[in-house]
Amino acid sequence: MDLNRIRLILNVLFMLGAIAVVVLYFTVPATNPIPMFVVGTLAVVVKFTEYVIRIMQNARERNNERRRRYTNE
Repeated sequence: MDLNRIRLILNVLFMLGAIAVVVLYFTVPATNPIPMFVVGTLAVVVKFTEYVIRIMQNARERNNERRRRYTNE
């Protein structure tokens, strides 16, 4: 599977998690905020994973570009 497709799926999961947190905030009683915190934490972990993949992908593209530039000279 392509890394861009994986990043897209992770972004969609993050957005769904963020929406779920907002829904839980308004529907779960204030005496039990744990479900909201769990879903929010999972959403942040998903977003961080997407971020790491993006940084690694950009670094690899920059390195490949540098290699092409130096081999053509």
